[in-house]
Amino acid sequence: MRTRREIARLEAEASGLLAERMRVFEADGHSNSEVSDVAYRSMVSEYAAAGRLAKMTTQSAFADAAALDRDFSAVREALREGRLTPSHVREICRAGAIVREAVMNGTAGADALDAFAEAAVKIAEADSPAGHARRCRRWPRRSRR
Repeated sequence: MRTRREIARLEAEASGLLAERMRVFEADGHSNSEVSDVAYRSMVSEYAAAGRLAKMTTQSAFADAAALDRDFSAVREALREGRLTPSHVREICRAGAIVREAVMNGTAGADALDAFAEAAVKIAEADSPAGHARRCRRWPRRSRR
């Protein structure tokens, strides 16, 4: 169990580094330029090659890191403390994207992201990643009704 917690801590650290890289990327003026898509794909390709990972895996890692950094600090802390696995975090970020979109569109209150994250962490701590994935995917749909 100690080793799993250490792996989760290192995954949280890696996520933090990717989030920092995204902030630098955006600060360099790539967030809204026409060249941003090409620059982003190039950055992802470089990281994928360096880590010997698939481009989609690397792109997902960047997206999850940005979500943890921007929207889900409670989830990031739970990962850092070893209470969640990277698989849990991936599922929370995927399902949380629906909640974030609802907040941005004004169909959910600003506190919906925090409520979702708190509930997702609490459930994930007592569930397998696969079971948690099913629950995460159902929760945003139910909350939109």
